[in-house]
Order: sequence, then structure tokens, then C-alpha cells
Amino acid sequence: MNQDAYDKFRLSKEDYELQKELEKEQEKANETDSKDKKKDKKANAKKDSTQFITVEPDGIEDRIVRLTPNSSSLASAAISKDGETLYYLAAFEGGFDMWKMDLRKHETKLLHKMDARWANMETDSEGNFFVLGGGTMQKMDGKSEKLKPITYRAEVKMNPAEEREYIFDNIYREEKARFYNVNMHGVDWDDLTKTYRKFLPHINNNYDFAEMLSEWLGELNVSHTGGRFYPELDTESTAQLGLLYDWDYTGKGLRIAEIIEKGPFDRKSTRAKAGVIIEKINGQTVGTLEVMQAVVDFFTSDDKRWALYNLIIEVDDKAASGEIKNKQNYLVSALYNAAKMNGA
Repeated sequence: MNQDAYDKFRLSKEDYELQKELEKEQEKANETDSKDKKKDKKANAKKDSTQFITVEPDGIEDRIVRLTPNSSSLASAAISKDGETLYYLAAFEGGFDMWKMDLRKHETKLLHKMDARWANMETDSEGNFFVLGGGTMQKMDGKSEKLKPITYRAEVKMNPAEEREYIFDNIYREEKARFYNVNMHGVDWDDLTKTYRKFLPHINNNYDFAEMLSEWLGELNVSHTGGRFYPELDTESTAQLGLLYDWDYTGKGLRIAEIIEKGPFDRKSTRAKAGVIIEKINGQTVGTLEVMQAVVDFFTSDDKRWALYNLIIEVDDKAASGEIKNKQNYLVSALYNAAKMNGA
């Protein structure tokens, strides 16, 4: 930023140490035993603690220095608290890794092999580094340079249908306000939006939603516009209890009719057996009415009838082969599990 800082940066480690010693001696030489100056110094100590950076625009283009030795994709960089070490995240041999460079010795080495698809780094006032990359969050102590994982748990309940409706509405507003052609290429955008909005209640997954967005935006006849779908591999875990229920039971909770062989409850220590009534799961009351309502709500729409048909065929095949004992209970349980897995 200024010539003095640039000159200090160019010094070798040995010359820089000598420079610091010389500056200390000069400060001592300038000090006097005057009590008035001591008082002034104490009075202004708090004010003098603030360090200002002087920017010298003249010749600044000649003070640009390349720090990293290799050409690579850089994600983030930070300097240690003492200003002597540069830490940066770079990818040129696979994913992003953390590198360390001694700014005095001009020595660079690989500090942490991360091989992350993406990465970012931030620091705090205490000299610690917080690294994001590869779906993990880690903290590096500025002194030991050791990475330690930061564990956390965050849960959020999403309503996929309402989320898709929000995205749809936002796209409508953005295109209406920002489309480069005020006449929308001759398209009646409001009328077109009403036409495609009718499909929203019948879409239950983001793949079909992205396809619908592409069809809708394609009506504008402009390039690089449409929807994209990327499957989420990390989904919410759902319980498969391995239980079949007695659907003739009309009391509170769910009465177990059968425990599926080699399922979660098929173990010697289990207290679950046919006839046991499950009243709560994770503290939530369960009942036959709620189960059947979820099944009915999910499979009564036209676009789910194929799923219902496939499940019935599957259960018929298993019953014919003798794999299941109670065809009715297995079918209702399979329908319920399929409905819950698809967000019902």
C-alpha cells in the first residue's frame, strides 16, 4: 500500500530482524526523561494504539507482488496475525488443499491435504482460522496449525410444495422486472404464468419442477434460461421399523401384527412382538387415522396411480412366492412407507 511497507516486505528474514532492532534503538534514543512527555504519552496511549494505514497511490502499480509460486485455482487466502505467514486454499492437483507460505523465506509447503470440491476460509481476532470445504467445517489454531473438526447439528423442516411455489413466484417477479426486452418478446407474461401455475399442485419432486420451469421460461424464446435439477444425496433419515400392523385394530396407536424377519426389531432382546401397541414414536402420538390419511392423500391423485399399481403387483408377487404371510397388512404398510418417503 505504501513504499515503506513494500521495502520491509522485500527484506530477508535476517535483514528484517536487524531492521526491527534498529527501529527499537531509534525509539529509545528519541525518548527523554521528561515527566511532561511521560504524562503526555500515558494520556495519549489509548489514542496512539490505533494504527492507520497510509495509502500511496503514486507508483502502486510497481509494488504489486505475486505471492503463490504456482498457477492454480484459488478459493481463499488469509495472513497470520503476525503478518509473517500466508495461508491459502488452492486446487491444481485435484481438489482444494491448504497451503502455507513463509513470506520472509519465500518457502511454500502443503499444510493440509483436503481434496475438497470447494473451500472457503475466515479468521477471527485471536488468530484462529475457520475452514469450510468438502461439506465439513474445521478450526485451525494459528499457533499449532492443527485442524480440528467443528461438530454441529442443525435441523429444519421444509415444506417442498410451498418452497416450489415461492421459487415460481420469485421467477415471475424477476423476469417481469429484469427481462431485457420490455415487451417480453411478445409474450403475455401474466397470462403465461397463470397457465403454468396450474401445474404446481400436481408436481411432487424437484426434477419435474425443473422441467416445468424450463418449459415455462422457454416460452420467452431466449437462451441460457431454464430450470436445473441436481439430486440431493444427503437426505433426511427416515425410520423403517420392519413392522406390519393390524389394520382391523381401531384403538389408540398401532398394534403390531407381524415383525418382519431380519428387520430392526427381529432380535433376541426386543420387547416388540405381535399384539404390542405402539402409541408414540419419538414422542409423537401415532394412530391408524393419521396413517390411513397419509396414504389416501398421497395415492388418490392421478399422477400417483402408477405407484399404487406397482406396489400392488409387488405385494402380489411376494404373497405368491410365500415371502410374506399377511398380504393385507404388508400392502397397507408398504403404501404408508411409500407415502411418507415421498413427503406425504
